[in-house]
Amino acid sequence: MSFLVGLDPGGSGAFGWCVSRDTDRLPLGLEGYGVADHAEGAVNAVLRLVGLSGQIVGLGIDSPLFWTPAGDRKVDKLLRQNLRRRGGPVSAVMSVNSLQGACLVQGVLAGQLLRNRFPAMPVTEAHPKVLLWLLDVIGPGQRANEVAMSKLSQLAVCDGEAVSEHIRDAALAAVTAWAMLHHPEGWRDIATCDGEAMCPWNANVSYWMPVQRTT
Repeated sequence: MSFLVGLDPGGSGAFGWCVSRDTDRLPLGLEGYGVADHAEGAVNAVLRLVGLSGQIVGLGIDSPLFWTPAGDRKVDKLLRQNLRRRGGPVSAVMSVNSLQGACLVQGVLAGQLLRNRFPAMPVTEAHPKVLLWLLDVIGPGQRANEVAMSKLSQLAVCDGEAVSEHIRDAALAAVTAWAMLHHPEGWRDIATCDGEAMCPWNANVSYWMPVQRTT
């Protein structure tokens, strides 16, 4: 069975994860989800759900997965330009040098732990809160952290009670992984913008987002 995984790295009690079956079209149906304390806890929960016979065919991580030797990443500049066009908060796309350690380190660790089990698994960086703007889920005067999972039924659905923002962002990361595999219209791999990008964990990663080209 083929699965997609979304991860929203954070500190203790704030590492969101989710697993969905791969499908030809959205919405994704979440098979399982939760919040862990660290990368190992999230990965172990994912692997228990996937089982010995399952295959993870796509992973989306809400964390920077590559860097440039100097200055700001071109992908971040591109996302800010697209946000500005929509009247969105360009401050939502921070410099990688301004992010907290839990987000920076735990995402790479989780990605490597899953790659140990699935070496050929494709991985994409994700930015759930910006994704809400780019998909016109929210607009000026609205806040990304106020969007409940129940409002995202066109993208991903889950059974049960209301889920946390960490799980919601993990679900949106899984949607990004789905786009990486299925190449829906309007999406593209913006990681190609950063020709001199360096990946600290020696992995080929992408960054799929529904962006417009800007000059």
